[in-house]
Amino acid sequence: MADKSRIGLTAVDTVPLHEKVYLELVRALMSGQLQPGQKLTSRKLAKELGTSDMPVRSAFTRLQALRALSPMPNGSVEVPLISADRFSQLTAVRTILEGTAT
Repeated sequence: MADKSRIGLTAVDTVPLHEKVYLELVRALMSGQLQPGQKLTSRKLAKELGTSDMPVRSAFTRLQALRALSPMPNGSVEVPLISADRFSQLTAVRTILEGTAT
């Protein structure tokens, strides 16, 4: 029996925009879509993602704290070059984390 008290509206997305931008950048980094040495600006990414600069800058700050992006003097960021040793460490951590996520 149908619930007659429902109006039929679609639930709104409750994930904050800054979180969506952050997750999209993480996905792009993890997939190799963003290459080591590639420079990124908040303005360009905001335009590509269809957002303002603020959610992109917020994501940049979080990713810099994780050392997944390196700050540049002009306010842009760069995907860091990593050594083979650091790549091996990151791969080991990712394997552990992905194993616990299942």
